[in-house]
Amino acid sequence: MMNKVLMTISAILMSASGAMAATFDPIYIESTGNRPDATGDITGTTDLGLITSGADVGIAGRIVTAVDKWRFQTNTGWFIRFVDLPIDDQLYFDSSDITNPAGSFAGNGDTTTAIFSILDATDDSVLFTNTVTAAAFGAGTENALDFTGTAGSFILKIDGQNGSPGATYDIGLSTVPLPAAAWLLLAGVGGLAAVKRRQKKI
Repeated sequence: MMNKVLMTISAILMSASGAMAATFDPIYIESTGNRPDATGDITGTTDLGLITSGADVGIAGRIVTAVDKWRFQTNTGWFIRFVDLPIDDQLYFDSSDITNPAGSFAGNGDTTTAIFSILDATDDSVLFTNTVTAAAFGAGTENALDFTGTAGSFILKIDGQNGSPGATYDIGLSTVPLPAAAWLLLAGVGGLAAVKRRQKKI
């Protein structure tokens, strides 16, 4: 019950803050031959380590028919969604061709489909999953990855489906500042107390 209260309030607050322009730093970029400042294709799982409270981290790449895995930890609540990262002309889950690629792989296609999942890294249980088809300029994909979580260890898994010609993804991961997290905890406790009082009256 308490977790549900916290998750609901956290989602409202972080969705509102996500509407504001966030400065994503650092930005981790996966790919070879298309997106600028990329570190190369993911092999296995890329570990982003602990993302501390109050951080806005960018995750970018290009998916075809492979599987990209990003592991991260948080010590507070967090919110993930598609965004427009300031690295090139791509945004959200974008099937548009890259205008100024860093290499020779500029072409994408609007038949590209990928399964975006959030896993609990401790037991690989699925917390969120959504099959998303890329679109030109990411149109209609803006909210396809919206998910709110609590502190823990997680894996963002992006599974490109067979026959997909390619598409780019821009993802933002934001954590709640600790004072906000403390307020959420107090709000949750207060909500539980109100429920208990109501039950006693009945």
